[in-house]
Amino acid sequence: MLDYLMVFDGEDWQQRWDRTPLADGSVGSTDDVVQEVFTRCALGGDSKSPRSGQRADIRRGIQMLIALDVVRPRAAFLVPFVTPWLAAHLHVVRADPDYARVFADLDLSGFNGRSTKYVRRSWTRNRLAQLCAVTGKPIGGLAVDDLVAFAYDYSATGKHLSGVQEINSLLAKHGLIDGDYTARRKRLGRKNAAQFVSHYGVKSPTIARVLTAYLERRFITLDYSTQASVACTLVRNFWCVIEQLDPGCDTLAISEDVAEAWKEWLRHLRTPTGEPIRPRSAFLDEVATVRGMYLDIQEWAHEEPERWGQWAVRCPVSAIETKGAEKLRRLAKQRSHDRTRDRLPNVERLVNVAAHCYQQLTQMMAAASALDRGATFTHDGVTYRRTDAPGNDHLRVTQVSNDRKIDLVHAEESAFWGYAIVVLLRHTGLRIEELLEISQIAIRDYVHPDPVVGRVPLLHVAPSKNDKERCIVLEPEAVAVLGAILQRIRRVTGCGRNLPPIVGYDYHERRNLPPLPLIMRRTAGKGFKHGNTRPMTPAYVKIVIDQLNKEAAITDHAGRPVAYTPHDFRRIFATERQNSGDMPPHIIQALLGHANLTTTQGYAAVFPNDVIRAHSSWIAARRQTRADEYRASTQDEWDSFTENFMSRSIAIGTCMRQYESACDHEYACERCDLAQVDEDGVQRLRQTRTNVIDQVSEAETRGWRGEQEAKRAVLEAITRKINDFEAAQNRTRIVHLGIPAVR
Repeated sequence: MLDYLMVFDGEDWQQRWDRTPLADGSVGSTDDVVQEVFTRCALGGDSKSPRSGQRADIRRGIQMLIALDVVRPRAAFLVPFVTPWLAAHLHVVRADPDYARVFADLDLSGFNGRSTKYVRRSWTRNRLAQLCAVTGKPIGGLAVDDLVAFAYDYSATGKHLSGVQEINSLLAKHGLIDGDYTARRKRLGRKNAAQFVSHYGVKSPTIARVLTAYLERRFITLDYSTQASVACTLVRNFWCVIEQLDPGCDTLAISEDVAEAWKEWLRHLRTPTGEPIRPRSAFLDEVATVRGMYLDIQEWAHEEPERWGQWAVRCPVSAIETKGAEKLRRLAKQRSHDRTRDRLPNVERLVNVAAHCYQQLTQMMAAASALDRGATFTHDGVTYRRTDAPGNDHLRVTQVSNDRKIDLVHAEESAFWGYAIVVLLRHTGLRIEELLEISQIAIRDYVHPDPVVGRVPLLHVAPSKNDKERCIVLEPEAVAVLGAILQRIRRVTGCGRNLPPIVGYDYHERRNLPPLPLIMRRTAGKGFKHGNTRPMTPAYVKIVIDQLNKEAAITDHAGRPVAYTPHDFRRIFATERQNSGDMPPHIIQALLGHANLTTTQGYAAVFPNDVIRAHSSWIAARRQTRADEYRASTQDEWDSFTENFMSRSIAIGTCMRQYESACDHEYACERCDLAQVDEDGVQRLRQTRTNVIDQVSEAETRGWRGEQEAKRAVLEAITRKINDFEAAQNRTRIVHLGIPAVR
């Protein structure tokens, strides 16, 4: 094996190994690896195939180099290469003290049968040995990230690696690892440019380096979601297709025939086998991204000719081929408006269906909980039997007529969150990632300076897409739902007023959030224990909304089913506010968190005729259902109303307290914030201030300290009112500049 590695250049054995065809797994199976070494070193003379002894020697030689940590292979090599003695070699050569301790107490209680136990024990030993070989770490030095990276590299070969959770549990049992592999595997971290290129499998090393360098420079100013989109376009949808059409191509200067074939391939979304499914709506965006890469390289070639000069070639996408993007945007905007018009009239029905489902399941849980196991009960005309096993926390029932089993705990959980999510999305206009990141500390009680307004509930939205914070005034429906969520979490966790913090995950930026008292957390589900909660995921939000779509069975005018998505409620929120006529577009823009007003206008679907008809019918229905509010007032009621405003006239101006409310300040108007001063009142306040100053002097002379404090408080209030009035007058004062003279 050392003779084989000496054939390749490198400063050490690892560099030589990386330059061999074995390193990236391209050689193939174990037999192909043995044949490669046998042929390269000419071990057989005239023989073209190795003998059985030579085959075993080559395999043992490779495993000994790995065990001695002379070379560290990648998963791409270990997947096809059979390593039956690698674990034994590692145990003997590296003398890892944790090795014997871990395998002496290997817990395989989840597998029945002697042969199965032996297979799983051997499998676990070999996988652990491969992990140590790839990382160069002892068993006790492995981390959850090492398991995730190995599984990711393994899956990149096209095969699924199962059972890594068993290794995680085994090491955690002996205190050798911290963290949960399953949770970490679902939350794969961010890929860099090189990992994107490697993931999509670029065959040309030269082009792989160029794409990696270009993406590294582009990624500096992009968020991670955009990074992933650009990498997918340039690597998977562009260059990997070019390599299929022109095998062996290692230059960006592709021929016109290949470029036209690539554009034709790109016009359709395709199956893994290449069969077209439907036209690609983002075709112009894809070709514009490719054209942008070529133009960027041409510009960079002037700045760094020694690095980018050789790659500055003719762009396969002409400028005219990117025209028409504005037309496609208009069509997309039209489709979005049509979608909103179909869903807006039925959104109230969807909310009612969600509330009804939650109410029904709550009643079923109450009825089933009051019965013994095996007893039957009837709800809404359907007979059920309680069938949960003793000691099981989940309440289960079976429908007697068709033996349909229902987990009431899961069903009630989904129904509650379905109603809560729909109401919150409709009345706040949040993005789905913003919804999942709502924390208890984001719900604030704002005291407005105007006493008539009073307290206003606000929701502080953390920065998301545009990295802009904003506050949303919560409507009563949203406040009620948030209160129900807080009560639900407190009941499950047994906490006090403050919710326990949990670690959420940003699925767009691929990173964990700091521990926060998130309120969007599931309280029941598979694997949940009593008092345990988990952060909600975007997938769960879509699941509960899809369930509501099935329950509501809403159709459009043509009888086609209408399905809601989380983002539909954001468009409905904008449309309802704009069509109401009470909210300016720039306020809607601030509520939605858009960077420009054009985006907001694209969200709101305006239909004036429909709005006028709907508003007229709504007024008529309101007058019928709330007739008491629209009846003519009596003379006594009108006299009481006018007398209330006449009683508000005071010496310094007008009292602005609420209708039919008593004075809370015992008519000390000079110190009351509700007293609005007019011009005559200011003159009286100035006279009063002069008198109060004299009274303060007299109190100081006579030593009346209590009188001094009282008069100083009155003096401060009077001075503040005078200053506020003068400041308001200065703001509205007109300055005449005169007519400019001609020089």
